Amino acid sequence: MSTTHEKDAALAGIHAQPIVAKPTDQLNQLRGEMNQMVDEFLRRPLARLASLAGDPALNLFRADDHLILEAAVPGFAKSELKLELTRDSLTIRGEKHGQVKHESDHFYHRELRTHVLERTVRLPLEIDPKRVEADLRDGILKLTMPLVDPATHQSITIELK
Repeated sequence: MSTTHEKDAALAGIHAQPIVAKPTDQLNQLRGEMNQMVDEFLRRPLARLASLAGDPALNLFRADDHLILEAAVPGFAKSELKLELTRDSLTIRGEKHGQVKHESDHFYHRELRTHVLERTVRLPLEIDPKRVEADLRDGILKLTMPLVDPATHQSITIELK
């Protein structure tokens, strides 16, 4: 039985040849789809990958004359966290060792392991680093960072040579 396409081709005086797919065509198509998926993954903003990298979710907002940062660090003790403040950024690092000692080494399922987190946040306003306070309660790290009073800024004149 011939198809409508074959009949139309015969009427037009064209001898239709069946299209035969090569095995390499399917492999090339698969390769193209894989390349597209990898490209899309690599183009995503780093913020979308935060949960994959073990970065803590956080809130950063202004309250009166302070910047407040709240970061979710459940299960971390104060001794397992390190905070570093620079002129315009704050880095939160944590390392938790979840190794539990058991008499038997025959585990059927094991998820307790070392967990590392790190996140650097650019601070939108200048803060007074000497007056920053940090508190850890119920898995939430809260930093209260007083803003620098604009009146205390000194300007100096630089002489050109």
